[in-house]
Formats: sequence, structure tokens, C-alpha cells
Amino acid sequence: MNIVQSFLKYLRIKRNFYACDEVMNYGCIADILAVDKKKKRIYEFEFKSSSSDLIHAEKKKTKYQPSARIVWRNNKPMRVGCDFEPSPNYFYYVIPQELYDSSESVRNHIENENCGCIVYWEFHYKDVHRFEFCVKKSCKERKSNVQKYDVALESLVSRLSRAYAMVYRSDEVKEVTR
Repeated sequence: MNIVQSFLKYLRIKRNFYACDEVMNYGCIADILAVDKKKKRIYEFEFKSSSSDLIHAEKKKTKYQPSARIVWRNNKPMRVGCDFEPSPNYFYYVIPQELYDSSESVRNHIENENCGCIVYWEFHYKDVHRFEFCVKKSCKERKSNVQKYDVALESLVSRLSRAYAMVYRSDEVKEVTR
């Protein structure tokens, strides 16, 4: 099981969230998008594996920065001009423990960002392979210019149904070819 799948399992079982990977929401693809059913809050998790990926790639990213670009909403292109895109209530980076421990520039970058940080480490014992997660920095809840819960939930359900439909279709194909 890879880290993203393991983290999804953690969110679904331990946190009781609706969660899926590679979700298109507000014109951007989230590594993992999750919603808290009880509190109606939106969480986005971005996985980074190296310091350059975390620091340099994020400087170029315009995800929640002012931008003039084309995004897709309701299957139509829409120009978004010099406005802040709505952001989730909570945004977290998920990085390996070794990366967090080994680089002061990574820790400084995370401290200066308006986000949280979750670290993970792997355990290998015989045939058992698992991941553990720990919050190193909590994210303060964003209350202004946030994404709408219903829109995020719709994006999530749409992605989940496509994922399950593909699994179902691949099982049907296996049955037919047997």
C-alpha cells in the first residue's frame, strides 16, 4: 500500500471523513480532498517528498494566489481574473519524517506558510508494511474566502463514483474474458 492510499484509509476509518485522491475542485486537482461530515469542513492534503518539491514548486504554484487563468466550472471554461481562489478550511502538507528532521529550510518554510504539516514514517516488519502519521503543525481554520462545502462534496462524490465505476468495469472485463 502506498502512502496516499494508507492516508486515505486513515482519514476514512479513523477520522470518519469522506476522502478521495486526485479530486478536481475549483479548477485545481487536490492530492487528497476530504470533508468532515459532522462539522462541514473541507480539508486538502498535498503530498511532498523532497525539500525542492516543497519549497520551489510551491513558489510557482498559483493555486490559492491571485491569478488570471481559465478554470472549468459546470463543464464550461471560466476566466478567473486577479482574484484569490477560494481555499479549503484546512490545508496540510504531508511529508516524510526524515525530510522534516533533516532540513531547517523545510521547517522554516512550513512555519511561514498558512498551512499545517503532517509527517509520516514507514514500518517494515516481516510481511507487515504500514505508515504512521503525526501532526507537527496544526492549521488554523480559514473563515474567509473558503470553498463551499456543497461544491467540494459534489466534486468528491463525482470522483469517487468515477473511481468505483472504473473498478466495476475492470471486474466486468475480467469476467467476460474468462
